[in-house]
Amino acid sequence: MWENMDFDAFSFWFIEYEPCEGECVDQLKTENLTMLFCQKINKFLNFMFGYMGVYGTEDPELKATNLKVHGIWMWRGQEENPMEMTMHPSWEFYTKTRLDAKDPAVRKMIMNYWMAWDFDEHVVKDVGMLRAINILL
Repeated sequence: MWENMDFDAFSFWFIEYEPCEGECVDQLKTENLTMLFCQKINKFLNFMFGYMGVYGTEDPELKATNLKVHGIWMWRGQEENPMEMTMHPSWEFYTKTRLDAKDPAVRKMIMNYWMAWDFDEHVVKDVGMLRAINILL
């Protein structure tokens, strides 16, 4: 993949949801929030590829949670806020950090996100991930 990559045409980004108070405390609601976000992205998939996940832990007995929603995306262009995504109603609630995909360590991180599912074992490799949501449908 990397030898054929046009780094001028596409950019890589780590995105993370910035929850409001009371959000990302319940696993099911957090997964629903992520799924709804991803459903609204479907019309833009000609221009991007990404992998979203709900990460962390939920302990109902302790009433404690540590849930985060984040993923790594590649989209056409170099802009932090592509025109297609500025039309998304909740895009403003995500922080975006550009990744230098020419760096081997960053490439490894990207591939770890995108290849989190072990098809031979039928399990998610990253034990910190509660559920991954693939937005390339």
